[in-house]
Amino acid sequence: MYRRIAFFLLLVPLAWLSTGCASVQPPTAVVRGADLGDITGDGLTLKLDVMVSNPNAKALSIGRSSYGMSIADVRILQGETDTPVKLPANGSAPVTVPVVIRWDELFRVKEALVKTGGNVPYKIDGRLGIGSGLPLIGKSSIPIEYAGTLPLGEALTDPMVLLKSRALRDLAAKILMGLRQN
Repeated sequence: MYRRIAFFLLLVPLAWLSTGCASVQPPTAVVRGADLGDITGDGLTLKLDVMVSNPNAKALSIGRSSYGMSIADVRILQGETDTPVKLPANGSAPVTVPVVIRWDELFRVKEALVKTGGNVPYKIDGRLGIGSGLPLIGKSSIPIEYAGTLPLGEALTDPMVLLKSRALRDLAAKILMGLRQN
């Protein structure tokens, strides 16, 4: 008799959790664009504008996100950042993912920078970390991808930034010498 009661007490919560979790759908993310952020002596920040939609009746949170960047098919960086955003139930929220690019990382693709005059095509891929708050689902992530053109011409012509960074001055000199030779 006690076994039947114990079995019933275990079965009811499991059945309830399985029906509640079966209706959970993964959020979706669309990268709407990227803007050039801060330009410093150390590097620059590219800000990805991502719209994340939550089709679930429960609010979700976005936490740690990861990203990688390739230029001319060369992986120049990988990084992580905190993107604390609460996704409303059955709603959407914008998320900004800052991609930090150091000048010395761009030296790995200086030939591509010379060929394009500093405005070089790039690809970014990554994952937005999602915390569901549901015990059987736990944490997951949403993939993101974006391709665009990195407008380095602005940084290469800013004398204040050039004065702060020897790496950028060296990079600008290589790009300008390459342009003169073409």
